[in-house]
Amino acid sequence: MNKELMEALDILEREKEISKETLFEAIENSLLTACKNHFGKADNVRVEIDRETCDFLVYAEKEVVPTEEEVEDNCLQISLEDAREISETLLSGRTVILNLEGLDLEIAQRIIDFTSGSTFAIDGNLQKISNYIFLVTPTNVDISGDLQNLLGTSIDASPIGGGY
Repeated sequence: MNKELMEALDILEREKEISKETLFEAIENSLLTACKNHFGKADNVRVEIDRETCDFLVYAEKEVVPTEEEVEDNCLQISLEDAREISETLLSGRTVILNLEGLDLEIAQRIIDFTSGSTFAIDGNLQKISNYIFLVTPTNVDISGDLQNLLGTSIDASPIGGGY
């Protein structure tokens, strides 16, 4: 929990009569602007701040394409080979959100197989958010409380089919 930030927000809400929700939205927008300034665009960047703990998550949603040659925009797309780097991201203790919507079913299955095996190997967690969107967390990240209920279904992190 970021106590200092929460205390600052409480003071601003009390003394300046600015709602905490307005302050949270301003912080989220500031983080999006910083991403846009750094990367040139932020259409696929998402910022989420936990209103109870002030913990935040900033991530980019990317489309997975079969080869590096098919990547037209590095800010919006990632190759299958680069998707293997998901494992390295997990090993570094960071969370990954996979959006496989619109991807060929065979390629999506290969990505899930690989990610599932990697997740299992590091004792992480792979959770299905919707039909083609998955939240992949390393062992040091715990999904709990309202978010766990919101996400609903958890799936087994063992490999699906042959795979890697």
